[in-house]
Parts: sequence; structure tokens; C-alpha cells
Amino acid sequence: MTGSGGARSVTAALFGAVAFLASGLGYADDTEQAEARLDALLAEYRTYVLAEDPVAATLAGVASGNDRLPGVAPEDLERRLLAERRFLARVRDLDRKSLSDNGRLNAELFEWVLNDSLGSYDLELEFTPDQSADNVGASLFTAIQEQLGLKLDSQRAPVEVLVIDRLERPTPD
Repeated sequence: MTGSGGARSVTAALFGAVAFLASGLGYADDTEQAEARLDALLAEYRTYVLAEDPVAATLAGVASGNDRLPGVAPEDLERRLLAERRFLARVRDLDRKSLSDNGRLNAELFEWVLNDSLGSYDLELEFTPDQSADNVGASLFTAIQEQLGLKLDSQRAPVEVLVIDRLERPTPD
């Protein structure tokens, strides 16, 4: 009995080792797939940023944006807000446990960048524009300080000003 029990335990150990190695191989596949999804998402975001923000494109060495600025029309802002919310949802949907340590760090940093960017759009401030005697509510400066925690200090400082006295069409020479 002892001999067959020993053989069973060796066989069980071998099956256990094979199962462990197979699970490790599956983990490597899961990690590779998760890393590939993250890499594709980051590449897609980079392409999106370079297309949407000519200043970022110029800073990245892409010359096609040198003569433009990002659109600031409400529909431009709404389009970018929606796109960044979609990117945020997609990075949050990644299985972080399947990522390598570097992959998890990249995902965390990417999520932070998107949250920071989205925070720049989601600014709500309640104030009363007209501070006449019958209006009750915070002034703009008070609202900024109380609701955002920022204090605006007025200062006098020299400012460069360009004055154009007159414009003329160029003469054909």
C-alpha cells in the first residue's frame, strides 16, 4: 500500500506541477493580451491628442499643427469631453490584475491624466454677476474663493500692448 500510495502522490505532484505550469502559461497569455490592449489604447489616445490638439502635435514634433490652435467652440469642447470620457471608461475596464507591474503603473498614470483633463472641463461655479443691492449671492471673486479654494489678488503691473494705428493693402511691386 505504501508503494502505491507513494506512486499516487508522485503522480498527483506531477499533475499539480503541470497544472501550475499551465496556469502560469495562461497567465502569461492573459498578461500579453492585457498589455496589448493597454498599448493599443495608449496609441489610440496619442493619435487622438495629436489630431485634436495642434499645440500638442507641434510639441511632439508633428509639423502639421504648427499653424493652428485647438478649436474652442462649444461643439469642439463637447466632442473632446465625450472622447476623453470614453477613453477613461476603457482604461477603467482593463483588467489591472492581468497587467504587469509596468502595465499597471501605465494604466494608473493614464487614468490620472484623463481624470485631470476631465476635471478641467467640469468646473461649476455659482455666483451672481450683478452685485447691486437687491441681488443676493456670491460675487465672482467670493465664489472662486469659497467654491474652488482659490484666491484672486489684484495687482498692478506693466503690460505690453500692441497698437495698430492703420492697415493698408500691400502695393504690388
